[in-house]
Amino acid sequence: MEARGKGVSVAEVVKAYLYNGPPAPDPEQVSAGQVGQALDEAADLIPEGIPPLSDEAMSRESIYSREDDWNL
Repeated sequence: MEARGKGVSVAEVVKAYLYNGPPAPDPEQVSAGQVGQALDEAADLIPEGIPPLSDEAMSRESIYSREDDWNL
């Protein structure tokens, strides 16, 4: 159906899928429930017992450093 809708061969659709992965869903077609489910699934990937990051670890100063501090 997708191939007909785009006016291309099925082989072209399959080739595009293999090279680019599945097409991103249209943001207007993604429901809040689907977003919640995806976030729950992502949270389940975090192993048990991992402590949360501190406020200091998430501070701008902690994330970004000056180039002269880098050890190249």
